[in-house]
This record gives sequence, structure tokens and C-alpha cells, in this order.
Amino acid sequence: MILKEFQSKADAYFLKFAIFFVFWLYCPQTYGSLLIDEKITQTYCAPKLRPLLAQMNNIIQNIIQMCTNVSHLYVVWIFFMFLPELFKRLVAIGVGTVYPFVCSVNAIATEEFEDDAYWLTYWSCYGILFIGMDFL
Repeated sequence: MILKEFQSKADAYFLKFAIFFVFWLYCPQTYGSLLIDEKITQTYCAPKLRPLLAQMNNIIQNIIQMCTNVSHLYVVWIFFMFLPELFKRLVAIGVGTVYPFVCSVNAIATEEFEDDAYWLTYWSCYGILFIGMDFL
């Protein structure tokens, strides 16, 4: 019985405090939310949360990029499922040779050696895989 009375009084005090607190936060004359932001949030919370925010932005960007890549691959997969076998082969050879050919010509035109080595490696692997696929 005593516990029930104490609980009802505690509920009443909490309700009064909650109403006062909400009024203090949102009333334009008290500037309660501005005071909390300046004195507590910006001083104590923001320095600890900024690194977490940067990590979350990177994670969110990675998730968005992954979902975009998966959707693109799914569209390409569906497109290839309905193509005739000969056309699939021509598209694969065209994408596997025309784009790298253009990139290789651009790499030769530059002074850097890294891109030349990259595309020479690509052509070596492509040739080996192409010959292997023809035999299989």
C-alpha cells in the first residue's frame, strides 16, 4: 500500500518535471535547447562523436556503393541470361578487348610506367584466359 502511494507520487512529480522540461526546451524566452547545445552537446559530446560520425559516413557510403554495384551486376546478369550464345560471346570479347585497347593506347601516350605495366599485365592474363576458354 505504501509502495503504491509512493509510486503514484513519483509518477506525478515525474510528469510535472517532464512538462516543465519540455516547456523549458521549446519556449522561445528560455532558450533551453540552445543552452543544452552550447554547454553540454558541443562541449562534451561533439568531440567524442565526430570520429564516429566520420566512420559511419564511410560505412554508409560503402553500403550504398555496394548496393549500387550489386544492382548493376544483377541488371547485366539478367541481360546476359536472355541473349543468344553467339551474342554473349561477341559482347564479352568486345568489352574485354575494345575498352582495354583504348586504355592501353592512352597508357602508352603518358609518361608514367605504372599504367603501362598494368595494361601489359591485363593483356597477358587476358590472352592466357582466352586461349584457355577456347580449349575448354
